[in-house]
Amino acid sequence: MKRKQWYAIAAALTCLPLAWLALEYAFAYRDEDYPDCTARTPSILLELKQVVGLQRFYSEMGQDIWVIGKVFPGVEDAYFVDIGCGDGTEASNSKALEELGWTGVAVDPFPTNWDDRKCLVLEEVVYSTQGEVVTFRKAGLLGGIDKHIDAWREEVVSQPLVEFTTTTIGDVLERANAPSFIHYMSLDVEGAEYEVLRVFPFDKYRVGALTVEHNLEEPKRQQIRDLLEANGYRFVKQQVVDDWYVYDGE
Repeated sequence: MKRKQWYAIAAALTCLPLAWLALEYAFAYRDEDYPDCTARTPSILLELKQVVGLQRFYSEMGQDIWVIGKVFPGVEDAYFVDIGCGDGTEASNSKALEELGWTGVAVDPFPTNWDDRKCLVLEEVVYSTQGEVVTFRKAGLLGGIDKHIDAWREEVVSQPLVEFTTTTIGDVLERANAPSFIHYMSLDVEGAEYEVLRVFPFDKYRVGALTVEHNLEEPKRQQIRDLLEANGYRFVKQQVVDDWYVYDGE
């Protein structure tokens, strides 16, 4: 091989890491309210597929890309649980999964844009107790049990209070006839995540991948991690204001 060809190969190899870093930067997930929490994309390949129109993703922080690209690549016959599902398309963590053939259940007291979705949708509030009357505030995509809203209180405090009677995650799964192995669960309930998880029936159900919003709120975030690790789940990464886990137990 001629010297010029070696030079060309060496130059290309040198440029590859720089190109990769450029793509990482381009597809990074950022939130102006949390400038120190910028996170890398779970899959550059899937991001590129979306750019060229081969596949579409909807989640706010790459949750669906992570599940599809890293945890369960190629899996189509699977089950999801979307708690605090909000809009059926905008910032949805489960729509891309459903478009691949996944089934599941979604829960939110004010679900919107779910007419084109096929999964079971329950208009309820999930909590640590069943049958408790709680006050709920809703502002756009933000909404939660009033006494647990911390990070976004200023955005929702002017909204009217609405009363709901709560259910539990165990009751939801039982009524939905969920399988004992749930491939993915998304939990985003604006501050009440620990309350939902602390009564999760870990002895009856396993979750392959779990994303939990925490908004950097302590001690809630650490309580969630301690609870999940005690039940066989491994912390994978922080993605902006989410913590992501996979099940590593037997």
